[in-house]
Amino acid sequence: TEEPLAHSARQNGAPQTYAEHVVNVVNGARERAEAMAACHRDASIRAKLIAATVDGARFHDLGKLDPDIQAALRQGRDAKLCWDHVDAGVAYLMAHGAETAAWIVRGHHAPGLPSRPHPFTMK
Repeated sequence: TEEPLAHSARQNGAPQTYAEHVVNVVNGARERAEAMAACHRDASIRAKLIAATVDGARFHDLGKLDPDIQAALRQGRDAKLCWDHVDAGVAYLMAHGAETAAWIVRGHHAPGLPSRPHPFTMK
């Protein structure tokens, strides 16, 4: 089986693997969250902020592991994804009680957060 991709071929022609992308995003998010959290005097709040940020980074592209999206990514830069890959990470995080991380994922993919009831309404 082929290694999952996070992005189609870049300018240099090489696609980015899902694992490489997630490691890079998690490392960068943790670094920025730690710098931001350092300004808060409550250690438990600092830890929660960092954990939510890292969880959001870890699951932000979870939907890209879907076989149909992987097939589209392998077609190249002009391929269109068959559904919104954001939904899987948001749903996973919400199902595991990580609402703040879910909001981070949603906000990352759609800056200018929508109204709260809309993106997380579950039936």
